[in-house]
Amino acid sequence: MPFIRLLFISLLIFSPLSENTYTFEDLGLGNIVIEPLSTASKKAYFSSTIASKANINITIYHNGSLVISIEINGVKAKLGEKKFIVIQVDLTHNNTITITATNYGTNKAIISGNSTIKIYPANKGNVHNDKSSIWLKISFILSIVSPPLIILAIRRYARVEEEESKEIVVV
Repeated sequence: MPFIRLLFISLLIFSPLSENTYTFEDLGLGNIVIEPLSTASKKAYFSSTIASKANINITIYHNGSLVISIEINGVKAKLGEKKFIVIQVDLTHNNTITITATNYGTNKAIISGNSTIKIYPANKGNVHNDKSSIWLKISFILSIVSPPLIILAIRRYARVEEEESKEIVVV
């Protein structure tokens, strides 16, 4: 079916690239466990294809009562109860990230390994209006439009041979 191949190829072409997105697992940090009323600090290194001024969108998933401080190449940012922050940093090909978390609660706190760091060129403007959101909108529309079109194509091009049916009398 040429239509299905065309749909599949277009989804592959228009899907967002995640070459500048890292999770804490990718960086080797994993889940960071902070004991009650204590502080934990982790350091990792990552490479970037962007070697200039960049906007970095950091999203942290955690439980517990934490104050999180993030430092990338000497630029510090602090997260209170917020889950994300955007900072502007001069990146090189090899970069350093340091995460310091203070647990001021009475229970153990965990920073999840699926927390993400997304890197965008600084001249891009608004970091929340990136290409991936456009492709997500297109993918959403295609996910609604494509199933009826696939069904229509299957009905049109699939030929089902009918067998001769004989009337059967059931007594």
